[in-house]
Amino acid sequence: MNSATKTETATRLFIAVPIPKSAKEDMKRAMGSYNKFIAKAVPRKNWHLTFLFLGEVNHYQRYLRRMTEDLPRMFLPTISFTHIGRGYQRDQLWAYAQRTNVLEELRSTIRARLVKIRVPTSSPITKGSAEFIPHVRLANMLEVTRGMGLADRRIAVTFMVKQVVIYKSEIDSKGAKYRAVGIINLVS
Repeated sequence: MNSATKTETATRLFIAVPIPKSAKEDMKRAMGSYNKFIAKAVPRKNWHLTFLFLGEVNHYQRYLRRMTEDLPRMFLPTISFTHIGRGYQRDQLWAYAQRTNVLEELRSTIRARLVKIRVPTSSPITKGSAEFIPHVRLANMLEVTRGMGLADRRIAVTFMVKQVVIYKSEIDSKGAKYRAVGIINLVS
């Protein structure tokens, strides 16, 4: 390979709903009761609700224009967070959002778009919705909390979803960094 040839590496992508600042503040306050059980909090700038994990995508720029076309909606969906508690992933603290038919349909519509334009993902985006547990990972818990009966904390945080973001995920020694590479506007 000559030096003029540039090799393309795969880019790790996911599609998520960004969390508004006011919702982040409410969730941060509510998570205070877990402070003594937290090993490491996820930086608030990284809080999001993942709709679809695409995995490694080669040449994602080729698909970006079609991926980010506006998405017509009869009405804009809302996300309602109901409680904070242990995550389904070991040693994680999650804020759980209510799983609604409207969110399921929006997720399904985005998935269908990706399949239609044949975005080459390393993660199977054609799966059904059984694995979809809408949540935000807030923190990693201390190992000593395993087996402890920690109570969930009720929260009431609701916001309207006006856009869904395509994020590029970069992981280095300092942790994960997410950068928006595209926006899908929901238009009514």
